[in-house]
Parts: sequence; structure tokens; C-alpha cells
Amino acid sequence: MENITDNLIFIERGYLNANHLVYKAENPILIDSGHGLGIERTLQLVEQTGADISKVERILCTHSHADHIGANKVIQEKSNCDIALHKYGKYFIDQKDGFFLGWSYDNASAFDCNQALEDGQVLQVGELSFQVLHTPGHAFDGVCFYEPDLKILISGDALWESDIPSVYFFKQGGAALFETEASLDKLAKLDVKKVYPGHGKSFEDFEGAIARSRAKLDTYFKDNTKVGHDFFKKVLIYTLMSLDEIEEEKFFPYLMKTDWFMNIVELNFHSEYKKKYTEVVNKFIERGIIIRKDGKLMATVNKG
Repeated sequence: MENITDNLIFIERGYLNANHLVYKAENPILIDSGHGLGIERTLQLVEQTGADISKVERILCTHSHADHIGANKVIQEKSNCDIALHKYGKYFIDQKDGFFLGWSYDNASAFDCNQALEDGQVLQVGELSFQVLHTPGHAFDGVCFYEPDLKILISGDALWESDIPSVYFFKQGGAALFETEASLDKLAKLDVKKVYPGHGKSFEDFEGAIARSRAKLDTYFKDNTKVGHDFFKKVLIYTLMSLDEIEEEKFFPYLMKTDWFMNIVELNFHSEYKKKYTEVVNKFIERGIIIRKDGKLMATVNKG
């Protein structure tokens, strides 16, 4: 945990559970609630800050991916809190559209979204005033929250320190790379002293993170097969983390039942499902990212 101010606290998780922020008050405000599989730990961490879950007033969401909204339903049931998403995400939440939200394999549950966020809107969080910045690319409804007095950026998955998150054309649309570029352009205009990302530790090298993101994005523009390859690797590990562990002989059949696996291999790897699976899993085992033990596979990445 990191105290940004006396009342605003950053909680770092891992790569299955997104990070959270807690504004500690009589009626606390949360930013992002983590994955559905980490709910109990999320509740413990929030209450360790001194915030009372039953009195939460509002949850602000950086986007509608399940690792960021997975505990929304449980917290809303405990507190009757409002939940705010960018208006694009709110539309699909209201429609309970599992295709766009990934409920079918991501352990996110439907909840009531009470507020639609708009680009340029100012949100009052206690004594702090956060500007809402729509930053699509990784997520069509992605937003960042910028506090100009403190010069802090809550970046969700729009900006990480050393990488860019996955881009999935099938769900985010064919303009996703260009939207990612435009979002980086928008963020680059800000005066930022510290960034609090959706995954990973907080960091101060804002300009360096923008430059590294641009460099990675440039490799995608030069060879868009890398987009599919990076997405495949990231989501395969994410899926294995969500399973905790699985018998090795059952992992490939499990993946074949998911929409993302079939789609990404068809679009990028000539429908060579088993070949691509074997290539990536073996490489991850060589690098120690996946371990094989007693006939089972498990990821070594920090889930949070």
C-alpha cells in the first residue's frame, strides 16, 4: 500500500487482479475493484486502509474488463454504492452484453451502473478534483483520472511502466492501434509527477513510459502479426492464472472452448491451434513463466 495523500491510498495487486485506489472517508470511494477470483482478498485490503466496505459511496472504473470490475457486484450488494463507467462501457453493462465484457470466461458478474463518465468531466473525490480522460485502445471504454494539483495520473491500462497491454481487434475494433496512439498523444500533454497504473507498481518516469509505449506500438504498426502474438501470450497466461492450475492434458481442450483462443488463432495463425499452443507453452516453460508439476500446469506470474 502507498499513501498518496492522507486519505488516498494505492493498493498494488498483480496481473490477474488489477490495482485499486481507496479514498478513505466516512463514505469511501474506490477506483477499480479487481478480479472476481480475488474478491475476499480485495475486501481485506480495502478494510485494512480503514475504509468500511458497507459504507462505500461509489466505485469509479477505469474500464469494463473483468480484472477491474470483478468485485463490483459484491461491493455494491454490501454498500448499495453507485458505480461509474465511461458511457460506452455503461451501455454494454446495461445491456448485460457478455460478449463485450467477457463474462463467459472471466468471472465478472452483472451490476448496476449508475453513472456514465464523459471525456473532460471533473469528478470531486473529497478535496481532490480528477479530470476524466477517455483513453481507448486496449479498452473501448478506457478512462484515466488526472489530478492536476497533485499531478498524479491514475492510468488504468492506458499506460504501464514498461509495456503496453494487449490489443484485441475482434472486440475493440480495427482502429484500436490508432486509438491507442491517440490516447498516448492525449496523455503526453499532461504534467505528471507520478503514475498509478492498473497493473504493476507506481512510477515517476512518465515521459519514459510514454516513449516505451510508443516504441512498442511502432513495432505493431510495422508488423501487425505481433499484435496477435502478444495478445495470445498475455491472455494464455491470464487464463492459466484464473484457473490456478490445470492438468496439462486438459488445458488445450479447455482453450479450444473459449472464444478468444479460436478467434485469435484463426485470424493470425492459419487455424493451427495445437501448433501455436505448443509453441507458446513450451517457450513459457523454458522461461519459467509456466511450470509443469505432477502433470499439471501453473503460472508463476504474481496474481495479486
